[in-house]
Amino acid sequence: MGVAGRTLLGLALGLVLAVRGDGGCGEGVTNGAEHVPRWPCPRIVILGAAGVGKSTLANVLLGRPKTFNENGDPECFNVGNNNAGAGVGVTRKTCGKKGKWLNTAKEFTVIDTPGFGEKLEDEANILKDLVNKLKHDFKSINTFMILFKDSDSRETYSFMRMVSMLSEMFGDDFWNNVIIGVTFWKYDERSINERKTRGVTEITFLADKRKGLKDAAMEKADNESKIGEIIDKLEGVFINAFYDTEPIDKNAAEKFQSNTDKLFQIATENKLFECKDIQTVKNELAVLKELKQNLTRDMDLLKEKRDDLAEQSADANGKLTECREKQKEISEDCDNGQKAAQAGLGVGMFAVGLLVGALLVVWFKFFRNSREGMDDDDDVSIEDGEKTAEDPLHEKEQS
Repeated sequence: MGVAGRTLLGLALGLVLAVRGDGGCGEGVTNGAEHVPRWPCPRIVILGAAGVGKSTLANVLLGRPKTFNENGDPECFNVGNNNAGAGVGVTRKTCGKKGKWLNTAKEFTVIDTPGFGEKLEDEANILKDLVNKLKHDFKSINTFMILFKDSDSRETYSFMRMVSMLSEMFGDDFWNNVIIGVTFWKYDERSINERKTRGVTEITFLADKRKGLKDAAMEKADNESKIGEIIDKLEGVFINAFYDTEPIDKNAAEKFQSNTDKLFQIATENKLFECKDIQTVKNELAVLKELKQNLTRDMDLLKEKRDDLAEQSADANGKLTECREKQKEISEDCDNGQKAAQAGLGVGMFAVGLLVGALLVVWFKFFRNSREGMDDDDDVSIEDGEKTAEDPLHEKEQS
């Protein structure tokens, strides 16, 4: 877009500001507390996962270097200054900065936030600080930009949890002020062709992110159909903050300008979202923390039961071994007894056999003697008969 085109766009935006009045960024909008500097509209809150490039984009929109470090407050708008152990992201708290949009005459406020996806115990403090700043410092917001990297092919669990909590905190009307932002989306010919090979375009990428947002938001939505319709129509901007660090590409420069212009226009035209009714999700985090504690306690109980079972198993194995040894001894005793019984039976049978044999011998001898005796008596009778027949005197005596 040429200088003339940008000038016309600026005039058009100025006309929108004048016409919309309090509905957008007029003089009557709610501002911060008296002790806080006035935050000019449009007010843009940048939300997203840790490391997605929120601080880099905020600095670029403010017309500052991409790797700007806020010396006055090292926890705000800093890029690439992460201390070891400090967490995933560099920005550690919600910070607002007013400035000139891309070094032009247009004023605005950008609000940088810590990245979601930090440790669960850190998210409680992050959300508490976010809600406190929005309710008491900024009080009203034009646009919440949920930021993605061009390489975000799928939504993580931490992202889904973040969106679900935001939807519960801000309510259904929050989605009327949401825009999808995409960082590191390059417009050089090589990057475009590479995306084509994967079937990825601005249209398909936005459709995928709308679906992810809708799935997460539905968990806490009061009116699912209403939220679904709003999210399906969410606008998106593709802003590569590093477009000018690569070889000069006219298309990339034009895309950067057109997308940042689109962001400013949408933010300016959005009706202010009042933050006074934002509800914290302290209870949800408390539930998550309690769930974590319960799981830890249950794991400890399971470990104790496992140890008890292991001890009981050891005792059972010892008793089983003892029983097997006793069984072996009993079996050996039984075997020995059986062998002794068999030996005794053999001896007894042998003795009985001898006795029976002796009796048989005795009986045989007795029987034989008896037979011999009978034979002798027969012989005697025969002889007597013969003698009687021969002796007439004997016959007479008998008569």
